[in-house]
Amino acid sequence: MHALTQNSTRLAGFMVALGATVLLQGGLLWKFDDVAQRHAAAERSKSAPVSVTLARVTISAPRS
Repeated sequence: MHALTQNSTRLAGFMVALGATVLLQGGLLWKFDDVAQRHAAAERSKSAPVSVTLARVTISAPRS
């Protein structure tokens, strides 16, 4: 009976620690994403669109 209680307590402690970790890390990632999205929107609104033209490249090689 003692071993069952000890295992249940350990499992409960692990689950609490896991839940706290997920909430904390998820909150940090959510905040980081929010800041990045706002920064990207600000950068898009103040800069002119960029047009890039690439030169055409032809590669000739014998078929094997």
